Amino acid sequence: FLEAEPPELFKREPLRARDIMSKEFIELDTAIKVGEVISTLHDHPQLDFLVTDGNGALVGSIRRASLIAFLWDKKYWSQNLDLESSNARSQDQQDYSGLSYDLDRAEGITNKELADHLEGEDGDYKNMFLNIAYCMTLAPITFVENGSAERAYELFRTHGLRQLIIMD
Repeated sequence: FLEAEPPELFKREPLRARDIMSKEFIELDTAIKVGEVISTLHDHPQLDFLVTDGNGALVGSIRRASLIAFLWDKKYWSQNLDLESSNARSQDQQDYSGLSYDLDRAEGITNKELADHLEGEDGDYKNMFLNIAYCMTLAPITFVENGSAERAYELFRTHGLRQLIIMD
């Protein structure tokens, strides 16, 4: 848990959000191949990922557990995805209203368990698509990079955030 007050260093030094933020982040497109998601999860241990549209504009964020759960339930995979569509809807217009999964369970699934679960699929499954727009956070909280580190800390504390996206 975070302390109620920011560290003294934040108050004494004129630190900005850009001085304390992680500059390593991974962006995923709303329309993404199953194989790309698997590779990303394997190569990057972070817990949250940025989601961008086809033009690179930020549209949301997604938790690692949500990606794992979405992969685990194979009924949401699609062979045909309209990549030209700005909202990347699948051509067969799958019904995602019933999408429900146990995030606590998904958080405990290792990369090996996921690989073992997917192993029985035919070899072309990595070229199938996911539309992660249906399970992402649509309105992640953002903050400007020249904002004070003290205010960024307060946002984490008061909103109970897992992440704060710093924008330039």
